[in-house]
Amino acid sequence: MAKPTKPSPIQHFTVAETARLLGVSEKTVRREIDDGWLLATNIRGVIRISYADIERYIDLFKAKTRKKQPSKKKD
Repeated sequence: MAKPTKPSPIQHFTVAETARLLGVSEKTVRREIDDGWLLATNIRGVIRISYADIERYIDLFKAKTRKKQPSKKKD
């Protein structure tokens, strides 16, 4: 069985495809684009998001939600 390949960083996805990749709604993707968290390009009237920008968004999201480890007190 062939192993799935990772998309090329220059491959572009629609809002619907991006929502499926991220496991969120299209409305959430559009809101993240509007808020500047997710970069997108308008190509001939269609919003497109590059795979590289999706990966960047995932990294930003992980950094935003990463919890701090409790510090240990020294006696």
